[in-house]
Amino acid sequence: MTKLLFVPNLSTQRGWGHFYRCVRTASQIGLEAAVLVVKTDTSDAITWEKSKFSLNDCRLQKTWPLPGEFSAIIVDQQVCSPSLYQRLRTLGTFLVGWDEGGPHRKDMDYLVDSLPNLAKTLPNLYMPSLALEEPTFTPPQFSSKVPQNVLIVFGGGDPKGLTLPTVQAWKKVVDQKSSPLKISLTVVRGPGAQFPRSLAESDITLWDNPENLTSQLAQFDLVLGSWGLTTLEALAKGIPVILAAPTPYHARLQHQLGLATFSPSKPQTLAQALKTCTWKSQAYVNRIKISGPSAPVFWKNFLLPPKKDPCCPVCGSIQHRFLARTPEKSYFQCNTCQMEYMLPFQLPAKQYEASYFFEDYQRQYGKTYLEDFQAISAMGRARILYSQKWWGSWKGFPTTAILPAPSPTTRAGPTRARGASPAAWATI
Repeated sequence: MTKLLFVPNLSTQRGWGHFYRCVRTASQIGLEAAVLVVKTDTSDAITWEKSKFSLNDCRLQKTWPLPGEFSAIIVDQQVCSPSLYQRLRTLGTFLVGWDEGGPHRKDMDYLVDSLPNLAKTLPNLYMPSLALEEPTFTPPQFSSKVPQNVLIVFGGGDPKGLTLPTVQAWKKVVDQKSSPLKISLTVVRGPGAQFPRSLAESDITLWDNPENLTSQLAQFDLVLGSWGLTTLEALAKGIPVILAAPTPYHARLQHQLGLATFSPSKPQTLAQALKTCTWKSQAYVNRIKISGPSAPVFWKNFLLPPKKDPCCPVCGSIQHRFLARTPEKSYFQCNTCQMEYMLPFQLPAKQYEASYFFEDYQRQYGKTYLEDFQAISAMGRARILYSQKWWGSWKGFPTTAILPAPSPTTRAGPTRARGASPAAWATI
């Protein structure tokens, strides 16, 4: 049975989105999944106990897990710190990055992106539906009507304090008295927000730590906030968004996305964004594929490699260097013995039955395994010769016993003298 451990970022500076989606996903998967709520760094942690999100159906891991206790660890950190990465590696299991954008992005055994980022390393899989609570199968259509119900939301914590400046910018841009339409403004105050509850005025509705915000988005015509899970949910429902950047990273990312943006300190930028937000939101949704499985369905059916750990199959080292990724495979080079190896994900285990050597093999290569045996044998001999060229004998067994010795002009490998074997091989 596959057991998954979700490790969300609990820092107040990262908001509540990572924690919420891990809890929601683990709850729907069931007892095979858990969420780690142990503080993993020195920053201030969110007070997840105060969340109104239902935790009754979620298995919370309140102590550091034992090695081998889980089959895979889903790292939902956004930026996994070096200390946490090394600590997770000691558990000896597969590390799967979920929207990981930090320095260890390339080191993850498998990498899934559901949100865009600025990282240069491509993921194994890009699937925006994993970020949505209710994935849609048809692209939404955006209305060009004047918005009458507006939502302002900057996550569960609003660590950069953008909510109040956004409210003030909105009031300067939209003159309620002269407008022929009654515009309703709703402001979300998350569980970690610092601005006072007294924000509520006669023309403002304050939602204090609302439950299941996603299910209530459909009543709005426009969402103002920063890029994240809520704004992506709004786009998936056909609601235009206008984004403010809490950090320079968000500013660069939002520029790349091509969505309407504004600066809360410059109300005129909000006025300009109101003119372009609808068509820019439509253009963005048309560019990405938002259909697909939900996160609980995807992770519940996530297929791990047949081997039980991500270690090098030759020397057993856990330290490796990233080479390449495909949707079903990750390629690494071992830092210890230099072996290049592959970890297969999302592939059912092969059954080497009679059909594999005949019907299946012929379907793939145009001939049966027996008909292709000489070519296979020649390939195997070439591989042994290559091994002899770089390492000589292996485990005391001279490859010259089955192959002719290489010519005197054969050069030794650049990293080892001819005949030297990796020390770790002695234990194989």
